Amino acid sequence: MAISVSNPIAYVGGTFNPVHFGHLRVATELGEALGVAQVMLMPCYQPVHRQEPGVTADQRLAMLRLAIADDAQLYADAREIERGGASYTVDSLRSIRAEQGTESAIYFAMGADAFNQLQNWKDWQQLFDLANVVVMHRPGSVIDWQCDFLRSRVKALDGIHQTAGDLFELEVSALDISSTDIRQRTRKGRSIDYLLPPSVVKHIQNHQLYR
Repeated sequence: MAISVSNPIAYVGGTFNPVHFGHLRVATELGEALGVAQVMLMPCYQPVHRQEPGVTADQRLAMLRLAIADDAQLYADAREIERGGASYTVDSLRSIRAEQGTESAIYFAMGADAFNQLQNWKDWQQLFDLANVVVMHRPGSVIDWQCDFLRSRVKALDGIHQTAGDLFELEVSALDISSTDIRQRTRKGRSIDYLLPPSVVKHIQNHQLYR
């Protein structure tokens, strides 16, 4: 049965390699849409469904912390990096749920591309025992609801939420910025100004990352 929730908190996973304004913008829009006080950005240690990041996990975490240092809503959650090994979302959500207890609403947000591959994830159905899932997508993106298990969980974002088990979609701003492009620009010696926070640009330059 749907209930009003208390102490809601949202999580966004990713490699953040490096973090850029696109990541920060959608995280901000997620927080506004859900009305949460905290949006936790959770960098993975070793991505399971993507190539190796190329820089160390600690470097990616350092850049993320620099990017959000002055933001009152966005925070870094380092649990996957501290845990090490392959980063499985279900393991992280089990840890988060154990910390937050049963009365708090937990939201885990992912992009449409990741969601369309959800059935390849470890224990993917158990994600909904632990959290609500928010699919963030750009205008015009195609979302594959895949199966009755998922379709039956789709709810209106402006309705009454449960602490876990619901599935929402959220259209977010389409900022044409990608970490891949930033890495390629850096390798070629091209400017990356205004694609990511100045503090992160300076960190990349000072440590000669992505060269």
